[in-house]
Amino acid sequence: MIELLLAHFESIKVKEAASKMRQTLGLEFYLAFNRFIAFYLPHINEEEENAQLLLWRLCSDEELLAAQEGIVASQMPDEATESLKMMIPALSQDEVANLLGMAKKSTPPQTFQSITTLAQRLLGAEEWAAIKKRLEIG
Repeated sequence: MIELLLAHFESIKVKEAASKMRQTLGLEFYLAFNRFIAFYLPHINEEEENAQLLLWRLCSDEELLAAQEGIVASQMPDEATESLKMMIPALSQDEVANLLGMAKKSTPPQTFQSITTLAQRLLGAEEWAAIKKRLEIG
C-alpha cells in the first residue's frame, strides 16, 4: 500500500501545479492516504495490544532476539536503510544502542559503518556521543 501511495504521489509531482489533472490526482491521493490510515491504525493497535503481549508471554528474550535478527538479515540493503531511517529517531537511546550493538555483532564491518553513519546523521550530537561511548566505537 505504501509503495502504491508513493508511486501515486510521484505521479502528482510531475504535473503542472495549476493543472486540473494535478488537482484530481491530489484528491485521489488524499483519499487513498486516508484509506491507508484507516487500515493501518487498527493493524498497529492489534500488534501493540495483543500480538506483542502474546510474544512476550510465549517467547523467551533469546527467541525474540533471534526472530528480530532474522527479519533484519532478510532485508535488502535499501529496505533496511529505509526502516532504520524511520526507527532510529523514534527509539530511546538505550534502544538505539541495543540495535547498533546487535548490528555490530551480526553485520559485516562495512555494513555496520553504514548503519552508524546513518545513526550519527539522524541523532543529536550529545545522544550520538553517549551511544558511541556505550558501544566503544570511534
